[in-house]
Amino acid sequence: MKQSNLYISFLSGAAMLLMLSACTTDITLDIPAPEPKIVVEGTIEPGLPPIISLTSTIPFYGEVNFNELDNFYVHDAQVTVSDGVNTVELVEYCLNDLPEELLPLVAEFLGVDLDTTGGFAVNICLYTVPDIFTGFPEFVGEAGKTYTLNITYEDQVLTSSTTMFPPVKPDSIYWEPHGNPENDSLVRLYIALTEPEPQGNFYRYFTRQNSEPFYSGYSSVFDDNLINGQSFKFTVDRGFNPSEEFNQDTYGYFWKGDTIILKWCSIDFPTYDFWRTLEFDSGTDGPFASATIAQTNINGGLGIWCAYGAAYDTLIVE
Repeated sequence: MKQSNLYISFLSGAAMLLMLSACTTDITLDIPAPEPKIVVEGTIEPGLPPIISLTSTIPFYGEVNFNELDNFYVHDAQVTVSDGVNTVELVEYCLNDLPEELLPLVAEFLGVDLDTTGGFAVNICLYTVPDIFTGFPEFVGEAGKTYTLNITYEDQVLTSSTTMFPPVKPDSIYWEPHGNPENDSLVRLYIALTEPEPQGNFYRYFTRQNSEPFYSGYSSVFDDNLINGQSFKFTVDRGFNPSEEFNQDTYGYFWKGDTIILKWCSIDFPTYDFWRTLEFDSGTDGPFASATIAQTNINGGLGIWCAYGAAYDTLIVE
């Protein structure tokens, strides 16, 4: 009886496959191109001026020539930032127009590489304060203030605001060796943190390995729903350089001999929600994955305007 049932099930499945294959129809969808929008990526930190990147959206099904990425930068926009008392109008700087002696410093700050000619592969353009290269810009971030961003470009107006919360510095950072003795050159970074009251604090972290720029981990944001007001210890992954090849065996680890700098940032909820949804979308894949929309805080556009209440700590792995 079991063999008969199995035989019938097999025939039914085969018949179903034949029916589906016979009914296959090619469908062509004519998806209209969406209206281009401005994408904002802007930050401000304690003691540092605002830095804003403005680009335009790329059609999802369109063809992209990576040799023409410069064309997606939005030029000649009017950009202002206000702290409620003082307002500064930002100036656009493009990397290829900067003095040659400033290029290595700017490359390190932005986390990009110089090409073989000493320039940049992509002519990145940013908006920032006009006196940024004096070494003492007047308009810089300060904890406790709310910063309003206004952007006007042609007939588009974009606005946003972000609040800079006081930095919460970890009690200490330390390392522990890899659990497998055969990988004794790898170490894990740990943080001891006393999370302050009240509930509703949010954090994002970055790490710097030796002379590399700061990079965030794949899951770089945290909330205090389960840790509010407590002291605890936990590990954080080494920030991942998007240009490096992913290695499952070494991802998240540092090496003995590394100098590690941890950048631990207090952030507001809109900043947390943007990076949480963006990182969740980046980590899901496959035909059955659900689509996730990054929760922007830009009115009239896309992206993020965020204030980082940043605290830094350094650890040398002997």
